[in-house]
Amino acid sequence: MPNISSTGTIITSPSDIRICSGEFSTITAALDGTSIPNTPENFTYKWFGGAESRTELTAQKGNTLQVTTPGLYRLEVTLTGSGCAEKKTAQQIKIAVDPAFKNVKITPNPAIICNKATGLEIAALSDSSAGTSYRWSGGGKINGDPSKYVVDNAGTYTVFLSRGACYAEASVSPREEELKVTVTPQYVQPHHCVQWRQ
Repeated sequence: MPNISSTGTIITSPSDIRICSGEFSTITAALDGTSIPNTPENFTYKWFGGAESRTELTAQKGNTLQVTTPGLYRLEVTLTGSGCAEKKTAQQIKIAVDPAFKNVKITPNPAIICNKATGLEIAALSDSSAGTSYRWSGGGKINGDPSKYVVDNAGTYTVFLSRGACYAEASVSPREEELKVTVTPQYVQPHHCVQWRQ
């Protein structure tokens, strides 16, 4: 019978597919080694999912499947044309779903750089920092904690967050303000005394 091979997001070696919650991945099966047209009259597709890939996904009848939930997925293809009734099962694929980022922001915002010598520390915040990687752009520097960034010039600074298959970013544009203190003495007429009292 024809061989059923994997293309697209289905691969031939064991591997996991990771997606971000709220998104989907498309699994596509291709038929190799056959000149038989890929039509419903010649081939039927059955997709299975769930914790052990035993639940038939009856709404999916073609050679592609969009997945949004974690679990194990597999495909059975039956060659029914020309009086044949051959069946082959594609490899089992594990889908893992990573939690999406929520409420990503940089604080403080608005941001003011008062002292260029010491700079201003800005920080990336989200719903959860567990397992998160940070990458900053804009020309500042990291002092130990990768979620924090020290900047000493006005401009736009962006942080890129990644966790598994999920990504997010946030930006802030600090401005520079120099704190100036001016002391203006008050005029005191001569020959007048000023008495201070506690």
